[in-house]
Amino acid sequence: MKHLKMLGLAAMIAVGLAAFFAAGPASATVLCKTATNPCTEKWPIAQFDFSLQGTGVWEDPFEIKFQECTSATFTTQSTSEFGASISMAVPRVYWGNPESTCTRTTDVLTKGEMYVEWIEGTANGTLKDTGTSWTVGECTYGFMEKNLLGTIKGGKPATLEINATVLPLTGGCTLKYRWTAKFGISNGLSSSLYIEKS
Repeated sequence: MKHLKMLGLAAMIAVGLAAFFAAGPASATVLCKTATNPCTEKWPIAQFDFSLQGTGVWEDPFEIKFQECTSATFTTQSTSEFGASISMAVPRVYWGNPESTCTRTTDVLTKGEMYVEWIEGTANGTLKDTGTSWTVGECTYGFMEKNLLGTIKGGKPATLEINATVLPLTGGCTLKYRWTAKFGISNGLSSSLYIEKS
């Protein structure tokens, strides 16, 4: 009887291991140079520059414009080649130029971290932010834990379409704003970027 139980247990373990290895590893996000799925030519750890195209707008819940900018850039630095999501440091965030192209004075306080995650069935990915904050006038705004910024649309050139909720971080300012904008993406060598699975 004892031997039968041991054989049954061994069979169950064998079946479980076979199922585990047959399933293989879960799909991971990768930054790809070409529109191939799975990716055949991934970007190594690299820097990407995002530049505002047109006008970025903040609107309050009543669709009244609070802030408009016609110039903004930020830079990300990937910290890995693939993963469930790709984390990206943000070494540079810049609003406006010396003549100021925002309708309200905007100053960056903290540069957080961003995360890219592949959207299944596409060459696109979501972009999320944690910890970036800035002042607009006398109020401080920013992003909490992995706030959704928008969608990176894979292509040559790739673009980022922002549709984000901007949160007030100081007690005197209470309204949330909807930020919509479009950014072009380049890494200095190429504007080709696709979000794929590895």
